[in-house]
Amino acid sequence: MPPQLQRLLRPLRGVRRGVELRSSTNGPFKRGCSSGSLMPDGTVTQTGGTADGELVVRTYSSCDTCDWEEIPTGLVQGRCCQDFSDHPRREPRNYPSTGSGVLLSIRIVNGTVGAIEFLVCGGAPRSAFPNAFKEVFDGALDSCGRIVISDPDPQWVMESMPLARVMGDMLLLPNGDVLIINGASAGVAGWEFGRDPVLSPVVYRPGNPIGSRFELSLEEFSPAYLDSNVSGLRPVIISPMTSSNIGYGNEMVINFAVSNNLDPVSVMVTLGAPSFNTHSFSMNQRLLVLDSGIVTTDLDSSNYLVSVAMPPSANIAPTGLYLLFVVHKDIPSEGIWIHIQ
Repeated sequence: MPPQLQRLLRPLRGVRRGVELRSSTNGPFKRGCSSGSLMPDGTVTQTGGTADGELVVRTYSSCDTCDWEEIPTGLVQGRCCQDFSDHPRREPRNYPSTGSGVLLSIRIVNGTVGAIEFLVCGGAPRSAFPNAFKEVFDGALDSCGRIVISDPDPQWVMESMPLARVMGDMLLLPNGDVLIINGASAGVAGWEFGRDPVLSPVVYRPGNPIGSRFELSLEEFSPAYLDSNVSGLRPVIISPMTSSNIGYGNEMVINFAVSNNLDPVSVMVTLGAPSFNTHSFSMNQRLLVLDSGIVTTDLDSSNYLVSVAMPPSANIAPTGLYLLFVVHKDIPSEGIWIHIQ
């Protein structure tokens, strides 16, 4: 069977070209459900999958002539999904009982990363998959687990969503909130076994006390920060221009405007990594809160200036493109692309 052709897109250059994943030497191409992430040098590493992709490790380095390189037996054994067996309720969260998980925003202070927290929400009971073949569709889970994985003795803290869902998606917003969308309220993933779509988005606010972190939207979702009543508080980035290049640990001075009164202590600058989504999980998704100085006034323009330090190393932010936002009172500017290297 000929190799599987994929399309590579370079959005800032408007370039597309084909790259190839080789097929199995023993039959048709059979690889799915793999996982991938960016390494510190910007290389994409993809591991595992189904069928003949179970032990395969694949890497891709971004260049004009690069293609996938494959190690057929790169894994000693098949990649095993995390079953969250140490979870207080021992509830499954991965396919086919597909929940969704996300790293919460990561704050950098004096070149050091603070606590690393992980949030997982939704899923389906263990009985849901076998029951679905009998046309019995169990209700989805409404529970969430949050854990500080950087803690020496990490412990799960449980919360409940306003709505149960399986196959949901979690998206980090530029101000650090988490948007939870999509999914079904019964059944499981795959095999057309999802039932009763969940049409109402939910916003999770990590900084609020437990019991007041979820905000339910019963209609079409639009972030509260896009409300016209707060448009005067929304920053506008004047400089640098989009597509700027900057090195690790370097300082960047951002010139921005706010039409209403500015609260200097309510300003932060965030970097969002462009992630890639499959199976209710956005791989490589992260939001960094940069170490920033005191906001000052640009006397020449009456705009504002804030100096930020880029992430100290590629271990925190793999080399590549990021969206940079200035956030004022939880209201983010439009993002600009920057390239960290």
